[in-house]
Amino acid sequence: HDQCKFYIPVAYNNNRKDIDAMDCELQLLGLLITDGTLNKISNAITITQSERHQFVIDYINRVLNSCGLKFTKSKIREKGHKTNIGVCKYASYRWTISKGKPRGRDKDKIGWGSLPWFSLNAGKKIPHDIKHKVSKRQFMIFAEALHMGYGVKNFKTGYKICCGNIELANDLQFAAINNGLSSNMLKGSNSVKLVTIHDKGFRSVTTKAKDRKKAFQKQEIEEQSWCLETVNKTLVIRHNGRVSITGNCQIIVRGMRIFEGKENCFI
Repeated sequence: HDQCKFYIPVAYNNNRKDIDAMDCELQLLGLLITDGTLNKISNAITITQSERHQFVIDYINRVLNSCGLKFTKSKIREKGHKTNIGVCKYASYRWTISKGKPRGRDKDKIGWGSLPWFSLNAGKKIPHDIKHKVSKRQFMIFAEALHMGYGVKNFKTGYKICCGNIELANDLQFAAINNGLSSNMLKGSNSVKLVTIHDKGFRSVTTKAKDRKKAFQKQEIEEQSWCLETVNKTLVIRHNGRVSITGNCQIIVRGMRIFEGKENCFI
């Protein structure tokens, strides 16, 4: 056939159930990792965001109120304020949340230290629970919070999240794949990595691209490969930031053989 389509798995379903964590705790952690800071001396958490996207401002307020936290919100920079990198186009706000219980006003509220799951996982890294234990539903809640902080807001399908270091990008991509989601890593400006997340488990590849060029081409590079064996006979590989799950390469070669009546190749 002139045109065949191949479906390659890029994630797997683990069918995990929800862990014992409130949705707002997952959201708060996502905001801390992106727009937040944890003061090691006072243990106060601060979240900073500009009003460029009003829906993000509303989201932060909603998360803090859902957790029942006492917090203060203050405007730290006005529109037109001059900084060492230029003039601010938007005003900025800061939310401050203490770890301990309120001592004065709002005694019906709590500090972040009273949130059981969050207090054990508060920090700037993606914790073990997010990578290995949460359900797919809970991971999507966490990923949305990351998107609110560091996400490309005009990205229409799924999320595209900026990661300032390779460790965060690797952990986020791993967690996405481990929760049944497709995830690629792209190069951003400077050392920034962009991690995309889509709710799909397969990627389709055709023999020819839209411009009629061959999609499969021989690469003139020196590489070594080994015939690996695993318990489940599958491998999770990443090449140029793209992830796929594959078995022995002979499967793909045999699938590409032309035969009467064959339309697609499911790997």
